[in-house]
Amino acid sequence: MKIANSAEVDAVWPLIGERFNEAFRRCGDDLTGGELWQLCRSGNAFLVLNMAEEINLACVVRFERWADGTVLRVLSLIGDDVNSWAEPIADFLTEMARLGGASRIVADGRGGWERIFSKPKVLRRTYMMEI
Repeated sequence: MKIANSAEVDAVWPLIGERFNEAFRRCGDDLTGGELWQLCRSGNAFLVLNMAEEINLACVVRFERWADGTVLRVLSLIGDDVNSWAEPIADFLTEMARLGGASRIVADGRGGWERIFSKPKVLRRTYMMEI
C-alpha cells in the first residue's frame, strides 16, 4: 500500500481512470474520474495504490474539516480481489487518518464497506429520482 506522488498519478491514471468512471456510472455520478485526477494532481486528494503484479486497488481520499473535527473521506475506491486488500487498506487508512489528525474515516457509496471496516455506522444514504 502506498500513496502515489504526482508523477505516479499521471503514470497510472490511464490504467485506472476509466474504472473510476465505470464505478460512478454504476453507483452514482456526482464525481468523474477526471475530477479525481485533478484533485490528486493538485494535492487536494491522495491516490492510494496497492500493487501486486498489477494495480489491484486504487483509492482516492482527502482530509475534510467537519463540525466535530477532521475526517479522512474516501471519495472513491476501485479494486479486484477484495479479500487480498480489505484488511491492509483498512489498516493503512486508519494510520493515515491518525497521522493527519482525523478521528474518523467516512465513505459514501453502495453497501459493502462492512467487508473492509468492521461495523461501520451508516450516517445517510443518497437517493436520486429522475424526472
